Amino acid sequence: MSGVVASFIVYGVLHMRGVQDREGWRWLILIEALTSIVIGFLRFLFLVPGPTQTATWWNPKGYYTEGEGKIIVNCVLRESPSKGDMRNRQALSLKMLWQSLKDYDLWLVYIIGDLFEIPTSSPKGYLSLSLKAIGFATFQTTLLVAEAYEFQVRWKWPKNAVVIWDNRATSHTGIFDYFPHLQHGLRVAPQAEKPYLDPKSETRKEAFQEEETKKSS
Repeated sequence: MSGVVASFIVYGVLHMRGVQDREGWRWLILIEALTSIVIGFLRFLFLVPGPTQTATWWNPKGYYTEGEGKIIVNCVLRESPSKGDMRNRQALSLKMLWQSLKDYDLWLVYIIGDLFEIPTSSPKGYLSLSLKAIGFATFQTTLLVAEAYEFQVRWKWPKNAVVIWDNRATSHTGIFDYFPHLQHGLRVAPQAEKPYLDPKSETRKEAFQEEETKKSS
């Protein structure tokens, strides 16, 4: 939704042309820069390392009690055990970087990470200019750009999406149902372990049963 709101904010700010004898785009860049600075400063105040490390100099009691922190950690690990291997305080060394580059099992993930947004990001970056060149007015262009972001909000995967995995794969294939009798796939989700599925999902139970059947046979 931030993209939808931002489209209308940009439309309004660009109409500030002439204020203090400056162009509208200058005001837009100034407002965006100040907003980024404020959010970056607030990040240092409110972004904490984890649920058990929320105490700060300005909030010594933290956000959660010790018991609440343990409950959160247990829930997170039960949902996705692979998150227990994360080290948010571990520095990245050149040796670790070189080891990851040598791991040919990850090369496909790197290629996908470099290329998967090219078909969408390139047109999206120049969408407003393209619409203006076609002949749409400024406000019409704003509405059309906002609609593109609005589609992203409504067009999402359901909770009972079927995901097929194995314990060694770094990319997992999924088939997702958007509408009845209509499927869109395949989606690659880089994961170190089995990806998260809704615990209440029937397809999750079926997937586990099928996996157990294969192991027993």
